[in-house]
Amino acid sequence: MTDRRAAYNLLPTHPERPERIEALHQLTRAAFAPYASLARPSGAIAETLDDVAADVAAGGGGLLAYDEAWDHPLGALRWRVELDHLWVKRVAVDPAHQRRGVGDFLMDACRGIAIAHDRAEIRLGVRHALVDNRRWYERRGFHPLVEHDDWTTYAAPVEPFTLEHAATMWKYEYPDHLQGSFVVDVVEETLEGRWVRVPQFSPTMRGRHLIWLWPREVVGYLPTDEWWTAWFTDRVMPLKVDICTPTVRRPDGDLEFRDLCLDVVVDEGRPAVLVDEDEFEAAGYEAELRSSAERAAHDVLRRVLGGEEPFATEGFRRLLSS
Repeated sequence: MTDRRAAYNLLPTHPERPERIEALHQLTRAAFAPYASLARPSGAIAETLDDVAADVAAGGGGLLAYDEAWDHPLGALRWRVELDHLWVKRVAVDPAHQRRGVGDFLMDACRGIAIAHDRAEIRLGVRHALVDNRRWYERRGFHPLVEHDDWTTYAAPVEPFTLEHAATMWKYEYPDHLQGSFVVDVVEETLEGRWVRVPQFSPTMRGRHLIWLWPREVVGYLPTDEWWTAWFTDRVMPLKVDICTPTVRRPDGDLEFRDLCLDVVVDEGRPAVLVDEDEFEAAGYEAELRSSAERAAHDVLRRVLGGEEPFATEGFRRLLSS
């Protein structure tokens, strides 16, 4: 397993974002080029961009691993949901970045994809001639399941997330456009608010579609009466505060809030700033809602810059102890 603080990011692909399909295609071709000399070369070598797009659209998807700053895609894979397992294929890492944990990071992320689709097993195929690849998967807990002429189906169980007090978090773009939902572990709940934990590789879904995988563990604070939610992590953006309607408990026990475009962010080594003001202006919110959001944004900015809790140490302390 990769360290929970591995410095990579994740981005699912889908047909509506052709630039992601292009990156998937180029990475796959580069990584599979050395296999052209096999007695039966991999089909990945002859794939066209249209082939890749059709594959992504056919009941599954793709996943890209980016560097920490989101500058370059470093690895990719594809997957499809089968009746009783998640099938993973075309695991590819840029040759210039191999043996740096990118492949491990991608395969660990498949856990979240499988959980998102209620599958308890991951399977994939490995050529007999690729001895190092076979050993790599076996070290990761995969075992041979079915032997074929020149390849083997490998399988590994999916370990579920450990959640003591699970609740689904529903995030809407005001007033009622669903941005996505994800499961959180409510680790503490008081009259003032709730502390939640989002495990690494947790999926965010919109309906049945995977739209995001959390690349590392995150701790969140959801105040009861404030117009913001805070998310603490430990990489390029250690703190992100959504300006939003107060988080509420629904009758079914789930949580929800409505995003109001504005965010306060802290990038590593830089002071807190207010961002997305242009989106906020374009949203055309009614006066009372706009006023509440602006007050919340400037109050959060003041508290973060002034070193007030929970922004000073409390969130990060909880992250490190989770």
